[in-house]
Amino acid sequence: MERECDCRAGYKHHLTDKYLEYLKIDLMDVCKREKLHQVDLLSPARKKVTEKEFATLLKKNYNITFKISRGKYSYLLPNLKKAIRGRALGTHYT
Repeated sequence: MERECDCRAGYKHHLTDKYLEYLKIDLMDVCKREKLHQVDLLSPARKKVTEKEFATLLKKNYNITFKISRGKYSYLLPNLKKAIRGRALGTHYT
């Protein structure tokens, strides 16, 4: 699964799609064996929400303006003048 240079000190590791799939399967097997709850990493999400739907829900329900600039998410709350970046809020928001 790995290339020879990925195991040698000083070389950058390059994660391939095939190796990532192998790691997901292995992780799910370990979790099943240890009887740990695990989100199914191999199947796609049942219900997906587009960014446009996500922005509409935020505006409608919470009056929060959502925008994307150069791949970074920003949220403008009604009581603030400056937007907050998703990175500052945590990984669930980016």
